[in-house]
Amino acid sequence: MASNNTGTTTDMEFVGENKIVTVNCEHGLPGNKRFLDFIQNELVTYFMQEFVTGVFGNETMIFSGCKTTPDSNYISSGVVLINGVLLPFAGGTKQNYVKITDTVEEVTFKNNQKYGAYKKSVAEFTSTNTGLLWSTLNNNRLNILGRLQNLKSELDELRDDFISHTHATTGGGVILKPNT
Repeated sequence: MASNNTGTTTDMEFVGENKIVTVNCEHGLPGNKRFLDFIQNELVTYFMQEFVTGVFGNETMIFSGCKTTPDSNYISSGVVLINGVLLPFAGGTKQNYVKITDTVEEVTFKNNQKYGAYKKSVAEFTSTNTGLLWSTLNNNRLNILGRLQNLKSELDELRDDFISHTHATTGGGVILKPNT
């Protein structure tokens, strides 16, 4: 958080690998419940994003939800991962393409002027060619349980390999054994 010469707070930034949350307080952003809810939500989203990026990288897939209705023309809301960014998916009538829409909520600041304060991004259907086909997301539907089981198997193999190449001493240390 920084202050300018007038003593007014300017910006607060939360910086992560895939996201920067900047809260501009230059004109006196009201420090009310809406503001605190926004900060809390952004921090939770940030930590979830860091975890998801660490596990799944920059993949593009359906993370949860996005179920097809019996008539196959409507897709429910859910969560998608687009190039490693976790986003809510609005759902709706199925179309060929997906776009990311940003909306900014305006708030009256302490100087009685309105400024864009809260930005929200959501993935949604569009008929316009955005380069991201719905079929790409749908074909990469994530099976979280299967993915976690695969990760557990890989970790078990690494543990077994580590154990087979090391042994504990009575002093609590570890001595590496040469490959034979």
